[in-house]
Amino acid sequence: MIVVTAGHVDHGKTTLIHALTGKDTDSLAEEKARGMSIDLGFAYHHFSVPPAAGALPQRTISFVDVPGHTDFIGNMLAGAWSANVAMIVVAADDGIMPQTREHMLILQLLGIKHAVVVVTAIDRVEASRIEEVNADIQALLTTTSLQVTQIFAVSARTGKGIAALLQHLEALVLGAIDLEEHTSNCFRFAVDRSFTLKGIGTIVTGTVCSGCVRKDDELLHSGTGELLRIRSLQLDDQPVDSAFGGQRVALGVTLPHNALRRGDWLMNPALHHPVSHFDACVFLAPHNNLPNTNTPLHLHLGAAHHIVTLRTFGVHRDNEQLQWGQIRSREPMTTHWGDRFILRDASAQKTIAGGRVIDTFAHRRKPDIGLRLAKLNALCNDHEDALCSLLEISPHGVSLAEFAINRNASPAQIQTLHQQMLMRGAQFETLTVRGTGSPGAVLPALLGKHFYIRYRDQIMELVAAQHLALPTVQGVEESALFTMTGFSGSTLFFNALLRSLVDNGKIVRTGTLLHLPDHKVIQSEEEQRFMEQLRPILLEAGNVAPRVFELMERMNLQQSVLERLLKLNCRAGKLLQVSRNRFYLPETLLDIANFTESLAREHSDTGFSVIQFRDGSGIGRNLSIEILEYFDALGFTRRYRNARLLRTAKEDIFNTDCS
Repeated sequence: MIVVTAGHVDHGKTTLIHALTGKDTDSLAEEKARGMSIDLGFAYHHFSVPPAAGALPQRTISFVDVPGHTDFIGNMLAGAWSANVAMIVVAADDGIMPQTREHMLILQLLGIKHAVVVVTAIDRVEASRIEEVNADIQALLTTTSLQVTQIFAVSARTGKGIAALLQHLEALVLGAIDLEEHTSNCFRFAVDRSFTLKGIGTIVTGTVCSGCVRKDDELLHSGTGELLRIRSLQLDDQPVDSAFGGQRVALGVTLPHNALRRGDWLMNPALHHPVSHFDACVFLAPHNNLPNTNTPLHLHLGAAHHIVTLRTFGVHRDNEQLQWGQIRSREPMTTHWGDRFILRDASAQKTIAGGRVIDTFAHRRKPDIGLRLAKLNALCNDHEDALCSLLEISPHGVSLAEFAINRNASPAQIQTLHQQMLMRGAQFETLTVRGTGSPGAVLPALLGKHFYIRYRDQIMELVAAQHLALPTVQGVEESALFTMTGFSGSTLFFNALLRSLVDNGKIVRTGTLLHLPDHKVIQSEEEQRFMEQLRPILLEAGNVAPRVFELMERMNLQQSVLERLLKLNCRAGKLLQVSRNRFYLPETLLDIANFTESLAREHSDTGFSVIQFRDGSGIGRNLSIEILEYFDALGFTRRYRNARLLRTAKEDIFNTDCS
């Protein structure tokens, strides 16, 4: 359990922790000289528990001592966000002070429910004063959502009340640890300190938010995007074999000390998704007004600090004090669903709001506001209910990869979730959306059955209408069909939908044309004889198709007749026109696509150049450019500066059965 102190400066927080643990958390020379905490301090209390099946033999309370001075509220926020329990400290002689109130407000905005109130320095006042302070505290607590069962009166100097307080904290820990809950999610570690030790190297300390880590595990550093290895783990200066969610630990890592800073994250590489904006549920502090849209605000998220703006767009359905809003930053942020945050005003003098991250894949543009609010309300539920609700309202489906990253759900959790939904009787279609990253990357997606049926019927009706209007045309190009349907989702998702219809036998892909299974092109004898003559020529030519004027000479046809017959056979799906003067057999172009895919895999990091394509394929430079531009237009490849990257798999564009 992590316990954070809270309270006004000079109310004895550091002295109290020393009495509980025997450790002085003020380690800086300036702190000792000024007699007050400036930065975060850390201490631990370990205690044994009776042996029981599956129980940890030793429990640990991790104390985070935060500064109480208003000038160091940023440091307080960097330490308070990860706590399970708050220990609110009020000096008996001073009573409730301004920072007592602000710290209590921050604890509520961070969603910390459990608190212990400690009245310190009781040896300096009369009993009547202690009763007076207790009454003031109880009156203040009635205005908060903090759950406080007891107020402890202690003296760190004499030791009075310390044993009872420590016994109460131990009781809070017992039975509170759920290893499955802490270890089932992917690993996330929030860095709050980085330093070097001679003979050991770089050490980072912080909080394990979720998951489990062991020595030699490989993690990703959010600040640089680089991978690092865990060389050692320590809990309170003692080596340990592993660490899991809810613990404060020190990790020895393989990155240089100056590459890491407070606010960085070490995480499972699958979670890496830096964002410039996210949708959130925002709770406005009492007596505050919403800031203007472009007003800069201080965002305290985890141990990190960012300058952001807030744009609100709706009220939560269950609580008028809760606003839906989008947080925007000029620098990348690392966060996931459920993370708590604090917003302070532009001068960093006043806490104006708190909130919870809901959607890290939010659109920056203004989508349908009704659908957006419905999705956010759905995402407030647990994993299973959230996914079921999203399937009912999401016309473009739910990407399981995005859902998993946003919710920090492991592959095992997603697999279990999928099975639970099937057992629940949820009606959906599973699609595979090809990614734009590594070649062949697949992003599973679920589409509600009612949406799938609507799209299926619409697509088949449109294709059937095309067949009726144009019986000599084999089918419809995917891009044209996308436009005809007025589909508002991504082209990648539309492609996945079409592939599902192809796999289910509802439509057929011939070359690059889509048509109904029973559709047969009506061709004249002239067109058929023409293809019988042309096919051997194109097969002999291989990857370098003859130009139109070369075909005129070899087939002894006038240009107008040749171009008419070429166009008719393209419409019939027998030929593919790559450029104005080049026509290919579908199977030949598929061979070139196979080569392109292999070349892209060899150069997956940088992409491949026209020269590399030319040299590997044996096709001349000018024709190579024409073919690659054709692939770009189809959506098979995409150009990035002077290189080409795969946009999707060849199966998504071409019929791989050209027999």
